[in-house]
Amino acid sequence: MKRLFFSFSAFCCIFLSFYSNSNAVSGISVCDYNGEIDGIQANIIKDNRWVDSIFLVTTDNRLDARSSQINSYGTHCAFLYNDGGWHVAVATIGGVNKTVKKLCTVPSGGDMGNGKIWSALLEWPRGEWVWFTNSESNNEIYRVNVQTGDRQHVASTSAQSNQFQLSGDAKILIGAYQGDGAWTRLPNADNISSSQTISQWHDYVGGCGHGISPSALYCINNNNGYHSRVAIHNVDTVNMSISQDQTVGVDGNVGAIWMGGDSMWYMWDDWALDSSLINEIYDNDNGIYVGRQQVIGGGNLTLGGWSCNSDHWALMVTGWAPEGRDCSNGANIIGLNFIREQTMPFSHNYCEFDTINNPDGIAYIAWHGDIWISDPVEDIAPGYIDDFNNRDTYTIDGTDTEIDPRMNALWENVGVKDCRGIKINKSSSDGLTLSLSERKNVRIEVYNGLGKLIYSRKIQSQQIRVSRSILHRGVNMITVKDNDGIVFTEKMIKM
Repeated sequence: MKRLFFSFSAFCCIFLSFYSNSNAVSGISVCDYNGEIDGIQANIIKDNRWVDSIFLVTTDNRLDARSSQINSYGTHCAFLYNDGGWHVAVATIGGVNKTVKKLCTVPSGGDMGNGKIWSALLEWPRGEWVWFTNSESNNEIYRVNVQTGDRQHVASTSAQSNQFQLSGDAKILIGAYQGDGAWTRLPNADNISSSQTISQWHDYVGGCGHGISPSALYCINNNNGYHSRVAIHNVDTVNMSISQDQTVGVDGNVGAIWMGGDSMWYMWDDWALDSSLINEIYDNDNGIYVGRQQVIGGGNLTLGGWSCNSDHWALMVTGWAPEGRDCSNGANIIGLNFIREQTMPFSHNYCEFDTINNPDGIAYIAWHGDIWISDPVEDIAPGYIDDFNNRDTYTIDGTDTEIDPRMNALWENVGVKDCRGIKINKSSSDGLTLSLSERKNVRIEVYNGLGKLIYSRKIQSQQIRVSRSILHRGVNMITVKDNDGIVFTEKMIKM
């Protein structure tokens, strides 16, 4: 079979232009983790790189803790928990004793699903209420208070969906209801005495992988076959309409796989992942190659979402050489900042086929997940900065109050970084040259895309030189530190 190949020079140019002058990002991601240990894992991201991972809860069986969601303070995580029956539970992120508080049982009335396409789901909008469904069809909607454990049946709908996404004020519900994509206004749960029936749906060209921003200004979805192309939409909650943002990507589309012929597209999740390895997509069911190329790490699955506290960061659960939702070759949470055209891996899992960084072929899987942004602060949604600033005072009775000291890495020197007089002279062939306004002591560090330190050197100079020979293939993160912390970050791709 004839194989198609990317142009390495064109590919490198796309990567280099995309990664230049991006702001360093810090935050937390949570995901339902299937690897060495089953459970809910929190990943600490600091200045565009993975720092550490901490388990909130571990389970004996796969997916007995799933559908993890972070609150707007970045302090706690809610999830569905199978422990003597299914419960909605909450735990402190980074809690030392890993104390899990069961809020309520999940009402009977439907199969919980197996954690794949058709499963009960959970959302934590801003506030004290966690919203959840009780069956794989997601057509019975409940909420529970994280402090009191009071449970309320909010709404029912005859439409079924494998997606369940809420805006930050819990007024807008979006998913694959009514077909490819639909959304509706939820009843005000604070002012109803009994549950209501949802009958009015607003259809839009959706596909799968839905998400809606905290302020309900934007929504996201996959809108192409092979779960490969992403569309950002503007939401008008007054006139109840959604329109695709044509200024994003190419005619409103961000990324796609090579479809043959003269068209060449690049998937947005490829821009962030640590690999330039290119292979032909393999169909495991039929045992054949399908004639289209992808970068290893490519392939959006049907789960989408949005950051719990940022309008700028959407997310997708992204598979390695996708085989469907189960994705046995590994999967990660990838964030997309369509405002700055920036992507970030928010979890730290291996790809089975990345023989450079993972010669043993280990594959870990992230399922449902969420991301919370701490830096830069301009990425935090309007109003949510209050929760960010008051995170140290927020508690939930029955959960840990002592925090793992590894979480301190997230809060060191929080704030927007600037280059402080550093000028950039970048060449795809020669490497990176930085010119400082004055001679000073700095440390140069280079990390590969998995967060591993591969180069470190202290320099006293007015000019800094980073040769391409020290870089690993794929994504590299270059940082410059002085006595005050990180003053410069830059991503480079080595093919």
